Amino acid sequence: DLFNNVVAKGGEGLIIKTASHFYECKRSKHWIKLKEVNDCDLKIIGYFDGENKRKENGWIGGFICQSEDKTLNVNVGSGFTEEMLQHFSKDPEQYVGKIAKIQYNTKIQDKHESWSLFLPVFLEIRVDKTQANSLKEIK
Repeated sequence: DLFNNVVAKGGEGLIIKTASHFYECKRSKHWIKLKEVNDCDLKIIGYFDGENKRKENGWIGGFICQSEDKTLNVNVGSGFTEEMLQHFSKDPEQYVGKIAKIQYNTKIQDKHESWSLFLPVFLEIRVDKTQANSLKEIK
């Protein structure tokens, strides 16, 4: 209930900690972030080049995705396994126009009032859908 109340008021979530543990300036199993996790379906409108290891292997960096009403645009570069990257990089153009399921924390708006997603993660290509979600349908 506390988590839902914080999110309903516009907060990102909660930090849960062991009561007896002091703060450390590093990752700790005693302090855990609890954030909202959502998913949506977006249309793949392109792809971007990989960097570092992905570039060295000739892999794409990820997909450029968009809502059905074209008001939300996001580059999705995480969530891919090496096998996925190898597969998608053979002919990335064939995925343009397909629907991708994307996991994210929340939708965000930048200073130019453009909509995107906070921490987008690729989950899968949706073979059962041909239409993306609209901005209104995305939490």
